[in-house]
Amino acid sequence: MDNTSLDSSQNTSENVTDNKAKDASHRRSDTAIARIPYPRRRASDWIAFFIQLLLAIAAIWYTDETRRLRLQSKDQMNLMENQSKLLKDQLHLYEDQTHLLRDQSRLSIAPYLSPGLVDIDLQELKKKTLEDKDLSTEERRERLNTIENSDVKFMCSVQNTSSKIPYNLNVYIYDVRTRSFLQNDYSQEYIKENDYELFQLSGPYYSKDQVTSQIKEDYGDHGEFIFNQLEVGDESYIALIFQDLEGRVYLSKRKFSIDDSGEVQHKPSVLLHSE
Repeated sequence: MDNTSLDSSQNTSENVTDNKAKDASHRRSDTAIARIPYPRRRASDWIAFFIQLLLAIAAIWYTDETRRLRLQSKDQMNLMENQSKLLKDQLHLYEDQTHLLRDQSRLSIAPYLSPGLVDIDLQELKKKTLEDKDLSTEERRERLNTIENSDVKFMCSVQNTSSKIPYNLNVYIYDVRTRSFLQNDYSQEYIKENDYELFQLSGPYYSKDQVTSQIKEDYGDHGEFIFNQLEVGDESYIALIFQDLEGRVYLSKRKFSIDDSGEVQHKPSVLLHSE
């Protein structure tokens, strides 16, 4: 056998030996892997896992439920605010309707009076006094004496242009020339419908404090709204105060001026009343 055949036989034998060695090594490795123990979970581990899972689910549910309740609470708050606003609007509407009804009731019994200065006519004043059947003999005598002996500075005519009866009438005049007030020499208990009365004002002159004190005495707390209307300013005016059938107090205020010739110029009157 030649050398070449020997070499080939040796190489083949070596290859077979190497392959057997590799196979034995692989078998030992597989056996070692097979012998590694596989970790087994205990029951407590599974319980802990499920508890954590349940806690996570509960946390998600709680977060979602809290958000839902918060949104629901916000919607309820908005609804309550809208209802509160609606109730306020209804209350304002009710108040407006109440005021309207009260004003309508007031208008149904409010007398309409027109005060104005007229020329001093003592004969006309005496005639009205003599024709007044509601005056007693003593009152008539006293008024006639006042007319005869007083220095009448203004004569004010008050016309009742309505069918309503005014009561407890008093006239004050603010005279810008003296910056003080005159009061009627005597008050009038009432004026008949579509009739008029004359008020003479002779003096003395009074301060605003004296006038407000007298109004307080005649009309009580219901007349206090008049105090702020009695300005001591640069325009003369008539302040007619009276009451209606229910005792509500009114102020009819009318400004006027007197020119150099003695002519009286009246401005429109303004009617105010107590609540």
